[in-house]
Amino acid sequence: MSWRRLITVALTLVLVFNASTVGEASGKSFLRALAAPFRAIGKLFGGGRKSNAKAKASEKVENADAKRQPAAGDATQPLTATTALPLAANGQSETSVTTAITPGAGADNPTTGAAIASPPLPTPVAEAQPSQFAPFVEGVARDPVSQGRALLANGHVDQAIAELSIAAATGLNLLDANNLLGLAYDRKGLHKEARAAYERVLSVAPDDVQTLNNLGFSLYRDNQPQEAVKRLKQAARRAPANAQIAERLALVYGRLGKHDDAYKTLARVKGEFAARLHIAAALQAMRREREALKHLEAARRLQPESPIVLERLVLLYERVGQLTEADTARRELAVVNDNTSKKVIAGAKPE
Repeated sequence: MSWRRLITVALTLVLVFNASTVGEASGKSFLRALAAPFRAIGKLFGGGRKSNAKAKASEKVENADAKRQPAAGDATQPLTATTALPLAANGQSETSVTTAITPGAGADNPTTGAAIASPPLPTPVAEAQPSQFAPFVEGVARDPVSQGRALLANGHVDQAIAELSIAAATGLNLLDANNLLGLAYDRKGLHKEARAAYERVLSVAPDDVQTLNNLGFSLYRDNQPQEAVKRLKQAARRAPANAQIAERLALVYGRLGKHDDAYKTLARVKGEFAARLHIAAALQAMRREREALKHLEAARRLQPESPIVLERLVLLYERVGQLTEADTARRELAVVNDNTSKKVIAGAKPE
């Protein structure tokens, strides 16, 4: 349809509309009526789209502004600000912290207007390691030597070594500390460390009997019998009546196969009978029964009614196949036991 025809139709409608109103309409109404067909024609051809789009965009902007702006009189809604913290002392990276700022804040309103700053992140602290268990003996002085001696006597060897090592290096009683430290090392089987401790004592007190004794026995346990004999003989010369030194020296002599020397060493301290029994027991443990029998027979001559000697003789005679001698020793043992029983009964009767 052409523009001219559309305009003709529009004018015709206006004339019809004016005729129907019969002059009731004013000039103003006439203008509105005259403009209506043209607006209709514009809508028919898509007119007004731009203005509608602009209106909608304006409405969206207004709605967005309304959301961003707080309502009038609303002073409680907080704003947020981001504060950058400086680099921490522990080398951590910077961290931004959001803090709340109340609207209307200022010096006149310090309680509600001041910005609340978040506290700085704490510096990590290394976790404290639990202290090691360190026992001590009640009722004993707390100095390292006294505690080391008591700990060693109670079987706390490792703790004793810890205490005595301190005393052996810095304490006042260095001789006792090193001697005890050597014993503790020997208890652990650390004979080289024990020897070093004993040598420290002997460098200051070369004639110390107890240290020579301990060192000799340590060398024996470390499979050094020749060196052990030298140290134990030194100790025996300085303490000839010391039974422990004599027993250890006899033990080393037995290890070297010098049983006569072992017997003489013990006899000087314990007497012939005790020395015979001791050497016989050592030889028997080494399965040298015939040599052990010689010492037991010598002990039997010294004390013919000794039940200990007779019992051992019966056992060894049977072991080596000397059955006649075994029967004889058994009969003698029975008589000794019978006499002992009679003596006990007689002693038990009232007088």
